[in-house]
Amino acid sequence: MIRPLLAVVVLAAAASFLAAACDASVTESCIGGPCTIGTGGGGTTSSTSGSGTGTGGMSSTGGTAGCPDTPRTGDFPCDVFAVVHQSCNPCHQSPPLGGAPFPLLTYADTQQVFAPGELIYQQMYISVGPSGSPRMPFGSMLAPADYATLYGWLGMCAPPVAAGTGCGCPGNGCN
Repeated sequence: MIRPLLAVVVLAAAASFLAAACDASVTESCIGGPCTIGTGGGGTTSSTSGSGTGTGGMSSTGGTAGCPDTPRTGDFPCDVFAVVHQSCNPCHQSPPLGGAPFPLLTYADTQQVFAPGELIYQQMYISVGPSGSPRMPFGSMLAPADYATLYGWLGMCAPPVAAGTGCGCPGNGCN
């Protein structure tokens, strides 16, 4: 009887520790990463200033309240594309490798339909997020600064920069 009671106490202590790890900091890991993005958008990145997204953001459950329902045009912000190119393009290329369902070489790729009522960038937000399923990048984690850049941009509804001023493949950034 003492062993089952001890096991319950140990499990309760472990659960308390894990719950305390969620402090909305992106510097720890996906477990200690942001708990919510909220409706005002996520963190900021230098690429999003002046991008014209206005208000809105994604909810912590991957909802798209406040995000445009229709695809937009433009380019990846270069800081965002640097993360995508390094961490996503090994599989998300054309044609995709390793079971990846779509390429991520241009901003236009993020604006394609993934599922009814959902664009690829919205699925990226879910998969890159702290409890993403499937968790991306597959088999690894983004560095804290890369996570902040990519997840923050996705959480602000993935705003483009003007066509010809950003990065993507083919074009600027694919060396």
